[in-house]
Amino acid sequence: MSRVVNGSTTVAEPIQEAVRRAVAELGYVPYAAARSLVTQRTDSVALVMPEEATRVFSDDQLFPGIIRGAAQELEAADKQLVLMLAGSAAGHERVERLAGYRNVVAEAGLAELVAHGDFTRDSGASAMRPLLAAHPALDAVFVASDLMAHAALRTLRAAGRRVPDDVAVIGFDDIETAAYPDPPLTTVRQPIVELGRAMTRQLLRSAAGELIDEGLILPTELVPRRSA
Repeated sequence: MSRVVNGSTTVAEPIQEAVRRAVAELGYVPYAAARSLVTQRTDSVALVMPEEATRVFSDDQLFPGIIRGAAQELEAADKQLVLMLAGSAAGHERVERLAGYRNVVAEAGLAELVAHGDFTRDSGASAMRPLLAAHPALDAVFVASDLMAHAALRTLRAAGRRVPDDVAVIGFDDIETAAYPDPPLTTVRQPIVELGRAMTRQLLRSAAGELIDEGLILPTELVPRRSA
């Protein structure tokens, strides 16, 4: 029976058909632990998140979206997802977004103004306050995450600045709550769930010895609202 369930082609067709019929009638599901002992494979994939658990499971929708996409792709491949968390310093996505800003500023011949945060609301406020104090004529801010942008909006309002009349604000990610602050946040949408799916497809292809797409970049989209 196990050879039929596992897709073996060495069993005669009549026997295969009888086994498949019995499996369907009985609702048989292979016992994963026993299969792992025989095959020496768990068919599990670990998703390592270099972030604190408090951020992954906060209201930042980036990580749940990536995890959801990865889980969907692995389920389609009959594999299970194991989530691993590890605290880390600046992540790759932060470096890429900062590099994009610096490229645009350099091409326009403008001065570079950067305040660092860690994608959380608290860091958005703590970065916005000194930036505004050092550059009171500031008239636009591009924030690398919507959560930080939410805090930037509140900080600007507390300082008596009108958005977008005095200072325009643009976020990044287009999380669900981006449409609800006052004013609604103009932001850059990235396909978060598809990001998890694409990443997982790359991993599965690599594990199967197939060629993968190097430097895969998914499209983003500007979502105009009322903050800019």
